[in-house]
Amino acid sequence: MLTIEEDSQRVFESLQAGASGYLVKNVAPERILQAVGKLHAGRSPMSSQVARRVVQTFQQELPREIAEASLSGRETEILLLLSKGISSQGGRGSVGY
Repeated sequence: MLTIEEDSQRVFESLQAGASGYLVKNVAPERILQAVGKLHAGRSPMSSQVARRVVQTFQQELPREIAEASLSGRETEILLLLSKGISSQGGRGSVGY
């Protein structure tokens, strides 16, 4: 998705509708080309401000029973690693999972 919209509602609606990434139009043209390459490689490029909103949403406190029912311990661990910029695809602080 390449758009001027960066409010959280639009971001999540787009991702839920099947967008593989989300860039706000104020990014440099080189960044758009890099994003296309990342999409082709199966990754999900996002503008830094959009990624920050996604992470903040996942970091919000959920009622304990919902959090425990929704994610396993390993899933929670992986989500926390991803929120810190650690991925299984190489790059900063890569970890295998």
